Amino acid sequence: KTIIRCAPHLDVDAEGRTGLTALCLAARANKEACAKALVEAGADPKFVPSFGKSALDIARTNNRAGILRLFGDE
Repeated sequence: KTIIRCAPHLDVDAEGRTGLTALCLAARANKEACAKALVEAGADPKFVPSFGKSALDIARTNNRAGILRLFGDE
């Protein structure tokens, strides 16, 4: 949250070297607080990075109920 607040110019849907966004990584690791902060900062759960799966897809595949609720996909 601090990084997002201190650097509002950063693209919260940017991809890392693996082709995943921070939100994809949070969904995969089941980090609800991180996912919430990213969504509040404007990250899009439906954005499909070069990895080929969105954070929403990853949450569905891994049965991340809390993350799915956060994304509005119960």
